[in-house]
Formats: sequence, C-alpha cells, structure tokens
Amino acid sequence: SLVEAIATAQKKVSAEGLFENLPKEPFLASVNPRTILASSQKTLALAYVYSNDYGQGLDWAEKAIAQATRIHSSVTRLNAVYVKALSLFYLQRYEDAEAAFRVVAIDIDNANLSQRAMAYYYRGYIAAHASKHEDALDNYEIAVSLDPLNVRIRSDAITYLINRNFAGDYEIALGLAIRGMDYDAAGTTFQTLAASLFAKLGLPDKTAQMP
Repeated sequence: SLVEAIATAQKKVSAEGLFENLPKEPFLASVNPRTILASSQKTLALAYVYSNDYGQGLDWAEKAIAQATRIHSSVTRLNAVYVKALSLFYLQRYEDAEAAFRVVAIDIDNANLSQRAMAYYYRGYIAAHASKHEDALDNYEIAVSLDPLNVRIRSDAITYLINRNFAGDYEIALGLAIRGMDYDAAGTTFQTLAASLFAKLGLPDKTAQMP
C-alpha cells in the first residue's frame, strides 16, 4: 500500500547517517549505500505523489536529484526529475513542470521509452492548456509514437484533436483510432472513437468490418 511504501522509504532515508559507519567491505561497496539513499528518496517522492501530497513529493524529488547528482547516478537523477515534473504538474505550476518534463523527454539516452512518452504527453497537455496548439499536437504525436500501446496517451490525443477541431483534425484522429483498434485488447475504446469520427466526417462506419 502507499502507506507502507512511504514508511519503508522513510526508514531507508533515515538510515543515511549510518552509511558512513559501515565497514569498508567489498560487498557493501558494491551495494553503494549512497545509491540506495538516492533511490529511496525518489521512491518516497513518488509515493507522496501517488498519495496526492504533491508538496512533499516535490521536496523529496529535489533531495533525490541532489543526491543522485552528487554520486553521478544519471538514471536515478532522471527518474527523480520525472517525479519532480509530476509534482509540479499537479501543483499546477505548469511552466516549471514543462521545463522538467522537457529534460526527461529529450534525453535520447533514456532507455525508458514509456517514461519519455509520458513526459511528451504531459508537455502536450500543458501546451494545449496554454493554447499552443501546434506544440500540443507535436508532443502528443511523439508520445503516441514512443508508446503506441498506451491507451491513455492515444485516447487523450484523439480527444484533444476532436475538441480542437482544426482542419484535418478529425482525419488525423480517425487514423489514430483505427491504429489503436489493433492495440486495444482490453476493450472497445478505439472502436467507439473511430465510429464517432466516421459519423463526424459523414462517412460509413467501417469499424465492424475491421479485424
């Protein structure tokens, strides 16, 4: 549970002072307690985000970033930056959140494509909120391309296009919905969206004919 996750992470973080007194043995050196500290701080930050305490999430994410930077752990640092971005987003500090999400999104060395996709997804939302519609579509499209199986990203991109309703948006949205039907093994989300878009475009509904 979230409560247990927070308690566990807090115990690990509170052990920071003990790390300096550990015996200098090869096994302990390989574990690297400073890395454990940074990872625990990041985990604690994420647990707070999941429990809707975004202020605490931001505080612990900042600590994790600082610790990961000190020990040159780029993966932990990037994960902590993502949690920082989430915290800022839910605190509605959109400009700061966008800057943090951008760090995660454009890092081509980041092997976590789902994380990069979500960073682009949130950047799309923020751009749309600021009425930067071309930027919004660009970010949504990159998010879909990075994680095509993500139902949330694809369906929200389609919904954005439907609501924006610029010239050609329905056609783009329909293409996303039809492609999504290949991936939506859990339900009929994209079939419903595609049928709605066929109707909006005044076209025969072909979803029943699709495998």
